[in-house]
Amino acid sequence: MKVKALCAAVAAVALAAPYSHAYDSLNGSGFYMSGSYGYVDSDLDDFLGVNMSSTKGAAITFGYRVNQYVAIESGYTDFGSTEGSDFAFWLGNENPGPAPDTTEVVVDAATRNVEASTSSFKLGVVLSTDIWQTMSAGFKVGVHSWESDLSAEVYESLADVVVDDVTGEILSWDTVWENSYSISETIDGTDAYYGVTGGWRFNNLLVSVDYTRYVMDEVEPTIASISVGYDF
Repeated sequence: MKVKALCAAVAAVALAAPYSHAYDSLNGSGFYMSGSYGYVDSDLDDFLGVNMSSTKGAAITFGYRVNQYVAIESGYTDFGSTEGSDFAFWLGNENPGPAPDTTEVVVDAATRNVEASTSSFKLGVVLSTDIWQTMSAGFKVGVHSWESDLSAEVYESLADVVVDDVTGEILSWDTVWENSYSISETIDGTDAYYGVTGGWRFNNLLVSVDYTRYVMDEVEPTIASISVGYDF
């Protein structure tokens, strides 16, 4: 009977040890680092008249946990590159064509290829609490210094086009003027960021899901990411 009781006690201690270690780590202070990867909504739905694509981003974070509720962290975020392309044309003056049942029309066309890439350095605080055993949840807020590189390749042309009035077929396309040019600009600033986080801890390992919004002048990109961290 004593042997069975001793075995049960040993088993209970063995099962409780990882949770006890995790609880001590969560409630104690110390340094940690994490890396994350996720989906970026650039909030650039209409940049220079071009619909921009979504992209993927990554971040690395270094922090210091003051206690079980408060942590201070800093890090670097790469928002990836978002791009888009657009073709537009405008019809100008229409005149009778060189042959019967044809029309000559002036077509003004433009093609735009746009790309934007952004990165950021952040410093903020994380406020969190236990919600169940080794699971925690909270929110984070801070400031970040960001920089965006914007570029666009533009091609414009003007053409005399002859169209068949009956079939609508283009009979000829004569380009009378064309021009191409590039636009590039770097903008930066310092603004706020804020978000929510939820994580699961086992010993020194932390896996979390985060949703963070970064204010950048007139746009506010967001990142929904999964991160893996380690407590030192």
